[in-house]
Amino acid sequence: MASEEPEITWCRSSRSIEGNCVETALTLGETVAVRDSKDPPVQLRFATARWSAFLDRIRSDGDATGDGATGDATGDGATGGGPIGAG
Repeated sequence: MASEEPEITWCRSSRSIEGNCVETALTLGETVAVRDSKDPPVQLRFATARWSAFLDRIRSDGDATGDGATGDATGDGATGGGPIGAG
């Protein structure tokens, strides 16, 4: 029987609009979990080093929409004060 992971705190992007939300959470297993708020059971997990590299790349390249904003799905603008994307 697999042990259940303790409750983790999800942080929602502050740029979420009308339920189109990306949420991130730092887990005890030193991974970053990412999910769509409309389908919470489905999660992607990334090693913290890989997630940090992803954030660095997004910050240096800008976002794909061309509006100059960064942090939309990175946890940078997350509400809830989590450590993901800080810095």
